[in-house]
Amino acid sequence: MTSDLTSTARPIVAPGEEFKLRLPATKTIIIRDVIFDDDSIDGDAAAAAELQDRRAGMREELDRIMPLLSKAASTASDVKQLKTQIAELPELADAGRSPYVAAGRRNAREDALLAVEKLEENGDRNEVKAGLTKLVEETRERRARLTRQENQ
Repeated sequence: MTSDLTSTARPIVAPGEEFKLRLPATKTIIIRDVIFDDDSIDGDAAAAAELQDRRAGMREELDRIMPLLSKAASTASDVKQLKTQIAELPELADAGRSPYVAAGRRNAREDALLAVEKLEENGDRNEVKAGLTKLVEETRERRARLTRQENQ
């Protein structure tokens, strides 16, 4: 299980704060690595590199998804059409890159599709438009957090 607070909608843990995560009681818990705001690493450097590659993939996919979300929000597009557009984004070539980059892209796409599906279930056009606008902002914030992490 990987918990990456930078790439989620949850707030980042500030100094002195706690982060609680419910884990199965029967499993052994090993914290492989921690990446701090200054990009220093504590723990397994290879595991941290995997996470950084996953974040790079997320950034790349969010860069492709954002224009679709923004257009859908501004034109009140059909949510089914938006889902199709996201799902049909062409796969990017990953020759010579870590498989975690591709995994990050898949994660970002799956997250976007799940969020759009939740909007689709709602059905009310005004609530869908408001939900799309909120999703655009949340995705923009998520992308910004991933960018800050990359630039630190």
